Amino acid sequence: REFRGPFIRLNNAGVSIVIVCHSEIRDVPVRNWHAHAGDSKDEKTVQKMKIQLGGQPTRLFDATVDVVGYYQKDREGKRWLYIQDTELCDGKNRADGHFVDADGIPLSRIDMGISPKEAFKNLHNAFYNRYVDKSRTATKRTRSRSQ
Repeated sequence: REFRGPFIRLNNAGVSIVIVCHSEIRDVPVRNWHAHAGDSKDEKTVQKMKIQLGGQPTRLFDATVDVVGYYQKDREGKRWLYIQDTELCDGKNRADGHFVDADGIPLSRIDMGISPKEAFKNLHNAFYNRYVDKSRTATKRTRSRSQ
């Protein structure tokens, strides 16, 4: 409660706030599991990364924060910032008009490169819709050649 008031005042003043916190892996209920499982009373859960802040701050940020990203390495050691809900994490992006590719499709992840400078450049370009996910571009080229 002690930071709720100042946070809301800053947020309402149009100040952009970046919150960095740890995450943890939690069991999360699968949405609409009962609709797919018929009469089953069992609740299906999956493991997902969630922000680790405690009850009230988590509820406050879930309601007010526009972008939640998770920084992870893939199996090849490549660093990514995930900004959409995936099977692994609860990322989100409500920044209207930002973080979309040239076709207007929302980005789900951003390559963080091999240096802080490259990470910032890619994040900046992604925010202003100039980021190109080279792994998606390579996949598109491969598909178009095989057709």
